[in-house]
Amino acid sequence: MNKIIIKCIFGLSCLFTTACDEYYEVTNDRGGTSPQETVDLIKKASIKWGMSRDSLIQHMSGYSKVTETNNNILVFRDSKNKQAISYLLKDERLCATTIVMPCLSEETATMPILSGYEYCGRLAQADIYERMDNNTMAAVWDVIENDSSFSAFGFAPIASSAYVPAAPLFATTKEVVSTGYSDAKVSGSVSGAESVAEVGFIYGKNNSLSEYSDQKVSSTSKGEFTLTLTGLTDDATYYYCAYAIVDDIYYMGETKSFKTKPYTYTMGGKTYKMVKIEGGPMPDFSIMQTEWTDYSNLDQNNDGAIIKAEFRGFLDRLREETGLNLRLPTMEEWKYAASGGSSTQNYKYSGSNNIDDVAWYKKNCKGVQTVAEKKANELGLYDMSGNYGELTNDTDDEYYVDGEICGGCWKDDASNCTIESSVHGSRSGKISGTQINEKNAYDGRNTSFRLVYTR
Repeated sequence: MNKIIIKCIFGLSCLFTTACDEYYEVTNDRGGTSPQETVDLIKKASIKWGMSRDSLIQHMSGYSKVTETNNNILVFRDSKNKQAISYLLKDERLCATTIVMPCLSEETATMPILSGYEYCGRLAQADIYERMDNNTMAAVWDVIENDSSFSAFGFAPIASSAYVPAAPLFATTKEVVSTGYSDAKVSGSVSGAESVAEVGFIYGKNNSLSEYSDQKVSSTSKGEFTLTLTGLTDDATYYYCAYAIVDDIYYMGETKSFKTKPYTYTMGGKTYKMVKIEGGPMPDFSIMQTEWTDYSNLDQNNDGAIIKAEFRGFLDRLREETGLNLRLPTMEEWKYAASGGSSTQNYKYSGSNNIDDVAWYKKNCKGVQTVAEKKANELGLYDMSGNYGELTNDTDDEYYVDGEICGGCWKDDASNCTIESSVHGSRSGKISGTQINEKNAYDGRNTSFRLVYTR
């Protein structure tokens, strides 16, 4: 909405309040009024902008002039003392008109008085209309603030010497400055603001953005501004638009979009990514493309056994470094990813019905192999059958390492390397070749994990 119109409506609000105050001083009988009486009153009200005080008084002959308490306002009431017209003057010339009447009936509300007007929106509890050919804005209050049995019409010029000229106000959304996997830096600008205003960005994964959207970041400016959007999901499309708030009105820029980078990790000098898993019976999640093989800061005793405390320290450090709430997958998540998710071909092994295509197992190796040398499955995930058995966790203990171990490992037969293959991780006794009990520990020589996080 144009800033001139905003100034007009707030000017009308002041005039409207004064008209009510003046009107109530002389009104006792608030009986009903016919639609025709209201139409006649509205037609009588002058909107000849610049009309002089004397001409207004002459124009309103037949109506009672209320004793003036404000030299800039003229108030008239009808002969039945039910309705009133108030005029606002500037330099002794008409610059706004307000009419107070008993509540509008449905017939009156649709009266032809607004014929030729275009609806603009709602502001200050009024419906706003404009008619450019006669330079007039209309405001309609269905119920007035201090008495719900009365309604009001207000009229003012759209452009007038009574209002300080103001440049149009715009919020502009500019192109994204930079993106990460969980944040993005975006820029925008506001023009036409007379002083520093609240500005910012509204953003989200849905392109239907409005001032009511939940995700916002804000600052203050009267020109250009750059802000960082945080808490984003990697490898996802986001929509954003700049906004500015002036006189409690939102000015929205064009909606633009960007895509966050996929989260990546490096092992053995090679870079891998977190793979999106969507469309399953559980919430969407991302999962490591490979099994974790870098035990340099995990197996602190270098004995092949990974105890719960070591896993806890490793996971906490990784969460702090990445800002992601990484965790072990549930068994349901692991099997859905291993099966190819929504792209599944229903293979027996993860990515093929021929185990040698996708897995290191008892018949084709003598130990753990370098990851990602076999064929990936339908989602681009490597080694979910064979090589390492993979930990899952279906408990509330996020550091639990005694859950089901899925997919089989390098020393298993093919029958134990299917998508459905699993063994329970908690056994009695010690891990072979160590003094570590299997309870709250696992054998890192043939068992590993791939971490996930909920999207």
